[in-house]
Amino acid sequence: ATAQLVDFWSNRIQSDLAPFSDPGGELQLVKQGRTVTAKWSQRGADREAKFSISHDGVKVTTPQREYAYRAFFAGPEMADLPSLARMILKARQASLYIETKARLEGADGGKEGSALDCIRDALAGQQSQEATQIVMITGDAGAGKTSVLQELVRTQADGFVRGRVDCLYLYVNAQGRALARFTEAVAAELDELRSSLTFHEVTPLVRLGLLVPVIDGFDELLGVGGY
Repeated sequence: ATAQLVDFWSNRIQSDLAPFSDPGGELQLVKQGRTVTAKWSQRGADREAKFSISHDGVKVTTPQREYAYRAFFAGPEMADLPSLARMILKARQASLYIETKARLEGADGGKEGSALDCIRDALAGQQSQEATQIVMITGDAGAGKTSVLQELVRTQADGFVRGRVDCLYLYVNAQGRALARFTEAVAAELDELRSSLTFHEVTPLVRLGLLVPVIDGFDELLGVGGY
């Protein structure tokens, strides 16, 4: 059972670290007992981390400090999500926001309330490693969907900076874009925020529940793609 646990986490560590490794660089993993040592090159610098595996989770030790697994990827040595949160707050400074009413559809017949509360409730469900949770927001043109999404992203970033939440929402403007160019839409938003993150690095962060893409115009994105 221990060997299977180590093998599982070795594969997981490799898939999560690979997007952060420089193109053409080699990601090396060495297993020794319940410890996996990883070496890779990131933005031209040699990096090393030790992953201590147990049934309670994984601890990551670097020359700087020790982290929990998710905190390691969110921290300054990897994605540096606190800096991204501050960039989001600067880019989306608080402005006049008029609350919009919404209805959360569900098996219990639905719930009515503020749009922000309904979206947060929908996103509060348990996340699964095997499935992607998708929340669709619908409404008439001019109903205020974009304003709600932007306020949702801003308040989540504020909560992240204050330590009240442990994940960020990334606003992605996909209006008028083809599905094939979705990667460009994400990359463009990261460039606008002057973030050092790349689109490839977003993937493991989403998988870890550290970053949630908020796609504005998802229906248009599919329509342009011909679906």
